[in-house]
Amino acid sequence: MTPFGRSAARPHGKTTASPVYFFGLAFLVMIAIGVVVFLPESVEVPANLTENVPLSVARDSPSAAVSAQIPKQNGAEDTPAALVKDRLVEKEAKSLLAKVLERQIRLENDGAKIWGDSSRGPGYVDALAALNTANSELDRQEYARASDGFRVTLTMFDQLVASKDERFVQAMNAGMAALDILDGPAATPNFQMALALQPQNGRAQGGLVRATQAPQVLDQMTEGRRHEAAGDIDRALHAFQAATALDPKYVPASENARRLSAIVVERNYENAVSAALAAIKSYKFGQALQALETARKIRPTAPEITELRARIRFGRQQQAIANLRKRALSLEQAEDWSGAIKHYEKALTIDPIAGFAIQGRTRAEKFNTLYGQVRNYIANPDRLSSPALGDHARQVLATARRIPNAGPKLQADAKRLDTLISDAETPRPVVLKSDGQTRIVIYRVARLGVLAERRLMLRPGRYVAVGSRSGYRDVRVTFLVPSNDTETVVEVRCVERI
Repeated sequence: MTPFGRSAARPHGKTTASPVYFFGLAFLVMIAIGVVVFLPESVEVPANLTENVPLSVARDSPSAAVSAQIPKQNGAEDTPAALVKDRLVEKEAKSLLAKVLERQIRLENDGAKIWGDSSRGPGYVDALAALNTANSELDRQEYARASDGFRVTLTMFDQLVASKDERFVQAMNAGMAALDILDGPAATPNFQMALALQPQNGRAQGGLVRATQAPQVLDQMTEGRRHEAAGDIDRALHAFQAATALDPKYVPASENARRLSAIVVERNYENAVSAALAAIKSYKFGQALQALETARKIRPTAPEITELRARIRFGRQQQAIANLRKRALSLEQAEDWSGAIKHYEKALTIDPIAGFAIQGRTRAEKFNTLYGQVRNYIANPDRLSSPALGDHARQVLATARRIPNAGPKLQADAKRLDTLISDAETPRPVVLKSDGQTRIVIYRVARLGVLAERRLMLRPGRYVAVGSRSGYRDVRVTFLVPSNDTETVVEVRCVERI
């Protein structure tokens, strides 16, 4: 059975030949050999035209068997000329069938089942109905009528092909009209039909995508209108923007999003400026700057942005100077004079004529120098053994003691320095040992000559003893005399021969 519920017209291969056919053929050979030359033995439908043909011709259909075995019963004479005429008519019908089948394959490969509907004129189904009727005529061996039917079918196929451009325009117009009202179910088949006609058409491809998104776009538009009616502009804007993202070409969505966006921008700008003013009044300049930056992003060239920025800058400078002054005084009380100097200098970078910072830096530098000198001697008590440095240390100590309300750190350091100066002036025992052959000299103290052992009293500090002996290499010994009562033992011997 064919797709139309009827047996196929003809098989793919050769038609079964009857005895009558062969008898007639022999007779024609003897009577009219010239005619016989042009009479084919059989009529073939090319195999390449019948492969995958939806409307196939059943090879073993009853009608084919009957047409091959039963002679016509129409009362016509089976004269040689009549037989030749019948065979020519049959050949023509089968040739037309082959053309129809070829055209049918091409149309179905071209998507005619999709775009060839009957809503826009005679459609593909109508052509198949005509083909089904012609097939029936062929099954009944009504070859002339079958040929006429096949010609009608070919004409309808031609009309279908000729209507492709018009059908494309109609499908696109119908699809776009449906999209205008977000009727996705109505738009989808029209764009599918348009794509069947022109698979690479970008407008049709985009239209199909929009059609699939149309229900979601409609939902977002409904939500947007509902939120706007309720006064929730932000949620309404979000809905319209979502609709625009789904379908950028849907104008109502983009227009509503643009309109509400302008309203939201104006509101946000006013809120940001108000927040900046409130923060400035509360001396919260960081918050004020953040709010102003929000306003600047909305309206970069607004004049009030420049004015408010200047107010924030001035306020932050004054606040920074006040904080630096407070911190510097706190560091002075903690006797961190170097830290106080840094804070006063920072204040001067903001306001070079700030009086408190100028006076504070001078005062802090003076105390920082004094503290540094005291701590330097405490860290290096050996230097106190030098008469010049010892005198300077006593002057520094006197200065530190004259400071009224000196801090606990300075008082402790002055006391420590006083002790070190006293210790540096008190000689400590030193035992010098040698071999009785080495001449010994202690720099800046005395030439001791040759000795085996001698006890000396030296002030705390670092000393250098040099030993010399004829025929031996000189030796140099550096030793430290501590400020406590520990006895210092020093050996000086020349032992390396020259």
